[in-house]
Amino acid sequence: MLCCIVGDTDVPDDDDFQRRAGEEGRQAQTIAGQVLRGCGFRNLRPNERLSDLGLTVNYIAQDQRHRDWYFDVSGAFTSARAGLIRTDTMWKTLGRANVLHQAGIERLVLLTTNLPKEGSGGHKALTAATQTFFDAVEMLTPEGKARLRLYAEVPVDRPLPGVRPASRVYTALTSRTVGSDLELRVPLVELAPTLPARASADLVVMPHRVKVFLPSKDATGATLPKRKREAAGERIRTLLASFAGGCTFVPGVGTWVDRIGGEMFESVILVEAYAQDPFPGELLSAVLRVLVSDLHQHTAALIINDSMVHVTAC
Repeated sequence: MLCCIVGDTDVPDDDDFQRRAGEEGRQAQTIAGQVLRGCGFRNLRPNERLSDLGLTVNYIAQDQRHRDWYFDVSGAFTSARAGLIRTDTMWKTLGRANVLHQAGIERLVLLTTNLPKEGSGGHKALTAATQTFFDAVEMLTPEGKARLRLYAEVPVDRPLPGVRPASRVYTALTSRTVGSDLELRVPLVELAPTLPARASADLVVMPHRVKVFLPSKDATGATLPKRKREAAGERIRTLLASFAGGCTFVPGVGTWVDRIGGEMFESVILVEAYAQDPFPGELLSAVLRVLVSDLHQHTAALIINDSMVHVTAC
């Protein structure tokens, strides 16, 4: 049921207000349905009456694994104190959530136009009642839509941290010290069901790094054609990914001091890859050939592990 009951001290209790509140609630429910479909939920059943529980659920929808999810919608788009910010709306919503929880419904999401601010009384009440619902989501925010998309597409068995702090979502943490004075704490045990199968649950440490500086100018200072630069970047990406399994492109600005021209600037792209084993010499030579020959460089720059290497063409 939509939360349209008004507290005595908030607004005048008149017919016009009740009419507006009902219209705003219906608008919120319509938009919620559009958001759910856009995020990947299917077979939406609006205003589903659960007669044995004595209440109506705004939406029941299926994720992409055909599991049912329940959605309680609250809020309006024309009020400064809409959604779960309103105290009366909050308590009515939590009352319905408790009934559904007692009936064994686990995947209940509170969809709202506005969540209470962290530290407020409403937020504390919502956090205290998290065992009665799966998640509470602001339906029109990018973060809220991303959460809904994850729930629709991935077979998750617990919510993302949000209303619940991460320490309550991931109760079993695995620690491992890597290098000196660096300890990683990650919820390996908790995340395992959603990750690809691995032979071991241990962390994989990849200490070997190669970073390639992809220039935007040739040795004469002329700007490289976009197509040529992109083709060279793709060749370097293929070379690194064939050994490391992937790489990352990061745009940046390079600067150096020229004896005649002073400080010079150039747009660069950093292509970075990590691996468990040292990068083979023949692979690095192939990367250098792309930089020196294909991009007409006088000197090519790489970072190998923690050292920068300059290679000048003969």
